[in-house]
Order: sequence, then C-alpha cells, then structure tokens
Amino acid sequence: MRMFLIIALILFNGCQKTYLTVQQKWIDKGTLASTFVGSPDPLQEDFPYGKKVLIGWDFPLSVYMKNPYLLFTVRLWDQTEHTYRYEIDQKRGFAAMFFSEKDPAKKLLTYKIDILDKEENILEVWEHQFWVELITSN
Repeated sequence: MRMFLIIALILFNGCQKTYLTVQQKWIDKGTLASTFVGSPDPLQEDFPYGKKVLIGWDFPLSVYMKNPYLLFTVRLWDQTEHTYRYEIDQKRGFAAMFFSEKDPAKKLLTYKIDILDKEENILEVWEHQFWVELITSN
C-alpha cells in the first residue's frame, strides 16, 4: 500500500508547467446584473454586446523573477491583427479584454497569447483553436 501511494504521488505530482488560464465569454443584455434583479439600468437600453477574453496567470517564483510580460495578439473578422502588451506586476493575476460585436468589421475571430521574459525568450504560448499564422501575399 505504501509503495502504491509513493508511485501515485510521483505520477500525479504534476509535471505540467501551464501558467495561463484563458476563457472566452459572451457578453450581452443577459449578463447584466440588472436583468436578473429588475433594477433600473441605463445599460439596458444600450447594452454591451460582444466577447470578453479573460486571461489568468499563476507563475512560480522562478518564472516571475524573469519579469514576464504578456503579448496578446488578436485577429478580427476583417483580417486585421492587433497586438497588446500587458506588463505583469504580480505573480498571480488576471486581465480582461472586451471586443464589441456591434461593428461587424471589428468582431473578434481568433487570438494568441505569448508570455515572454525581459530577454524576449518565449516562456509559454497559448493559441485559440482557430489560430493560424496569417498568410499574406506580396
């Protein structure tokens, strides 16, 4: 029994080094608190409609000491790409970005998140399931 516990601890100890948690949520009138409680809210008339991307991180101290930062690259439906840099000032934290769907040309299509250290070494890459490198013609 003791040997089984030792083997289980070794196998399930977690050799994984995932630092990121990424979620995508739809935001619309139904996500407003005032929708559920029936309180007056000016946002009921002009409510947000789009996608919110939530990025959470939890770095081990050895990685946090490398001064990591986040590069968030988004591709919109009009095939334009935008890259946002987010400085990480806490070992554990989160960031949120909202992309409105009210302008059809600016709808979020896909995204990629890179974690780099101050020497520009890639620590981790997280890609949306539809992410591919953009093909351009010269």
